[in-house]
Amino acid sequence: MNYCPNCGTILKEHEDTCPNCGTKIIVKEKEVIVEPPKEEPPKKKEPPRKKKITQKRTKYKNQNVSVKAIPLTVKKAEKHNSADKEIDEYLTNNREDVDKYYKKDELAFNISSIIKIIAVLVLFALTVFIIFKITIDNTKKPIYTGTAEEVVNTSIYNHWLSSSGGEFVFNDDDTFYWYKGVGDLDNYYYGLYSFVTGQSALEEMGYTEEDFKQNFGENIELENIYSIEITPKKAVISGQDVTATTIKQNTTWWYILIINKDGTAISYNKTLDTRYELKIKTDK
Repeated sequence: MNYCPNCGTILKEHEDTCPNCGTKIIVKEKEVIVEPPKEEPPKKKEPPRKKKITQKRTKYKNQNVSVKAIPLTVKKAEKHNSADKEIDEYLTNNREDVDKYYKKDELAFNISSIIKIIAVLVLFALTVFIIFKITIDNTKKPIYTGTAEEVVNTSIYNHWLSSSGGEFVFNDDDTFYWYKGVGDLDNYYYGLYSFVTGQSALEEMGYTEEDFKQNFGENIELENIYSIEITPKKAVISGQDVTATTIKQNTTWWYILIINKDGTAISYNKTLDTRYELKIKTDK
């Protein structure tokens, strides 16, 4: 908007003379400079701001009451406190059930641990026993005890001298020795034995009492008949251990032993079909 510099009358656009005072107006053309738009630097993205909850006062109509607005968000600490309270209340109200659950679980764990310990101990004991037994069987050399004074009796547990010059020894620990000569520690067999007596012995050997007496004599008492099963474990010949080449696996010898009241006996090797006359060794 233009004004007359002389009287201040408002001039219309492009008027070069004042209509009020006639003053000549010179209008200069304005120079328009076009500038290129400035490039604005990229705006940094700002993290979203948390809205602050302001306390507002609300006036109810017809009531002169001022009420604070309730916050719409809950702090995390308050949530945790609420959850802890619920857990405490549950544990308090269900203490017996919780205790029963943990006691049951603890009992199961203890039983399982005890079973595992027992299993380990049994396995350890079995391993030691097997190693000990193998060591004894492989290294044991018999100690000849035939020189001790013997009392004549009708028990199988004796040193029996054979009519062939050898010696049979039946010990009460279920071990058996046969020596080629009396006390010959360079030529012997060692093994384990078991036996049954009386009617059981006849049945095991397949005899009736009548048949047995016909073969071995009439004056035989039933309780003095032994059926002996021998399992050889070791063989020594000329001082050398020849077990591996002499004794086959699962080898078993069967003997019949008939003991008389006078300290003599008859031994019949069923495996070799050989009969021996025996007597109890009593001299030193």
